[in-house]
Amino acid sequence: MKDLSADMRPGKPISKKMQGLLDKEKAAARQKIVERGIVHFRADAEFMEALFALANKSKVAPGTLCRRIVWEYLQSAQHGSIVAEGSGKYGANQNEIVQRLDRIEALILKSAPKSKGKGKSK
Repeated sequence: MKDLSADMRPGKPISKKMQGLLDKEKAAARQKIVERGIVHFRADAEFMEALFALANKSKVAPGTLCRRIVWEYLQSAQHGSIVAEGSGKYGANQNEIVQRLDRIEALILKSAPKSKGKGKSK
């Protein structure tokens, strides 16, 4: 996705006073987002199909699945085990990535609701 932030900034420099006002407004907006606890993002058809397939397989809602995956990623990033994209090392340790994905899947399957025995005879 193309970064449009440079196109959105004014052509001339921003004064320190205006930058301070912008920073204050940005902090207030972020606080509202934190309080609401809702994040929106766009996804293409391939992403959505994969998300729904895994959510269905895991028997969890797609939003719950996204939240769990992002939480696992954030936990890994806090412990320094995430390699930053563009660092030249991205994707270098494929086994570590596969292990992380296996942990995520195990976490999801572990927390999936158990079936209540429908269709089973006693």
